[in-house]
Amino acid sequence: MPRLEVQDVDECFLCIGNNNEIREFCSIHTSSTSADKTVCK
Repeated sequence: MPRLEVQDVDECFLCIGNNNEIREFCSIHTSSTSADKTVCK
């Protein structure tokens, strides 16, 4: 199995709004850089 090597860790963001239904088999991911954020409206 491949290994993920993390060099420099940045603070990433995920913002989940109100009234979302998060169900089974759902994947939610954070942003890949600290300058961005993932927004679920």
